[in-house]
Amino acid sequence: MPSDLASPMATYATGTGTSTGATTGTGTSTGAGAGASTGAGASTGADARGASRSPNSPDSATPSRPAESSPLPVGRPPAAAASPSSATARTDACASRDLTVTEGRTGLPRSGTPGDFAGQILLRNHSAKTCLLRGWPGMSVYGSQTVRLCVPGDGVPESACGKPVSTTEPRPLTVTRNTDTPPPTVLLAPRASTPFTLLWTGSSGPGCEKLYDSPYGAHFWVPGDTTPLTLTLRSNFGFCEGQVEITPFGTTA
Repeated sequence: MPSDLASPMATYATGTGTSTGATTGTGTSTGAGAGASTGAGASTGADARGASRSPNSPDSATPSRPAESSPLPVGRPPAAAASPSSATARTDACASRDLTVTEGRTGLPRSGTPGDFAGQILLRNHSAKTCLLRGWPGMSVYGSQTVRLCVPGDGVPESACGKPVSTTEPRPLTVTRNTDTPPPTVLLAPRASTPFTLLWTGSSGPGCEKLYDSPYGAHFWVPGDTTPLTLTLRSNFGFCEGQVEITPFGTTA
């Protein structure tokens, strides 16, 4: 899913060819993109640049365009020698086997509206190489955090008393991609983490007509991989009417 990223163009020369950024006298330039020249009458550095226009001619230099923004590796600065496009092109997409999923800060009000919540989910790269994430995760839920209470004579096995009603049963869930923020390209360095966010209205919030008890766990998928990352939920994710929004990798809300 990564998209091509533009990077500034640079022209270099080797051997005895010419190079951009330096003007020579009557000699030839040497080295890859060197600022100095050899031979009789050769000029170097700022002198060479000054000699490229006459005193009577207007200054026609055009300001250079700033470099476009590039994906920054999470957890470390980008390598100085790598352009954005080449760094992205040679980075493999993250697979589920590279990642560990955990809960971040959960249950925080999203916008000050009563009953609205936001919960961060964190993906940590436990592999030995940087990998790439872009887009939205997939998600499903299962089980229930509701604990079964038993009374004598109800026919419930004693072994099931005081335990979750279900820890495996798939649950219906409507997942909508949140598009408030364009999906960034995340270069996830080893041992670094990146978030995405779940947004929902609680089942007890105003206007919610269908209660939805918090799931026991969730499965998450990264693009291009059919093996899920499984997380046992410790916080209350009581999605109103079984509806949740999900933000792109690398974003919070």
